[in-house]
Amino acid sequence: MAFCPDCGANLGESQEPCTRCAKNIEAVTKNFEGQSDMVFSSVQQNNNTDVEELSLFGYYIKCFKNYVKFDGRARRKEYWGFYLFNCLAEIALAIVGAVLGVFAAIVPVVGAIVSGGFTLISMLYSLAVVLPMFAVWMRRLHDVGKSGLWMLAVFIPIVLGIVLIFISIVTRSPIIPEIVPEYRWIPGAVLVFVGAVFALITFIWSVLDSQRGSNIYGPNPKGIN
Repeated sequence: MAFCPDCGANLGESQEPCTRCAKNIEAVTKNFEGQSDMVFSSVQQNNNTDVEELSLFGYYIKCFKNYVKFDGRARRKEYWGFYLFNCLAEIALAIVGAVLGVFAAIVPVVGAIVSGGFTLISMLYSLAVVLPMFAVWMRRLHDVGKSGLWMLAVFIPIVLGIVLIFISIVTRSPIIPEIVPEYRWIPGAVLVFVGAVFALITFIWSVLDSQRGSNIYGPNPKGIN
C-alpha cells in the first residue's frame, strides 16, 4: 500500500499519479492561466487608448489649431516639435529678410516695397505665435503635474527687472536712494537673474516625461495608465 507524499492520499497498489493532486494541480494551473489572461487583457485595455500620434511638424500645426488652449496636457514631442519648427520658421524669415534687404539696396523702389511687405509679414507671424507658444508651455507644465502659474514666476521678475534697469538708466538715478549711482542697475539685474533661475527650473521640467496616468489637468497624452 502506498500513500501520496504530497497530500497523504491512499494510492493502494496503483503506480499512477495521485488523482487528488493531479486534479488540484490541474485546477490551480487553469485558475492561474485564467487570472493571467485577465491581467493581460486589463493591461491591453488600459494602454490601448485612442491616442493621436503625429510627427514633430504635425504637432507644430496642432498647436496652432489649439491656439488658445491653456488647459489639458502636452507631451514632450508636442512641446519640442512646436518650438523646433517655430525656431526654424524664425530663422528662415530672418534669412529671407536679409536677402530682401540686399535686394532693396540694389533696386531701391521695388526692393523697398517688397522688403517692407515681408517685414510686416514677419512681424505678424511673430505676434501670431505668442499665444500658442504660451499655451503649449502651460500644457507641458500640466503634463508633469506643475501649475501653469510657474510661467509668471519667470516673466514677472524679468519684465520688472528690465523696466527698473531702463528707468535707472534714463533717469540716471537709483531706484533705491541708498544705492550708489554707479550701481543703480543692480536691483533690476537681481530681478532678471531670479527670473532666469525660474526659467531654468521650468526648462528642466519641460524635458521630463509625462506623469503616468491621469492627473488633475487631464488624461495622459500618451494613453499610458
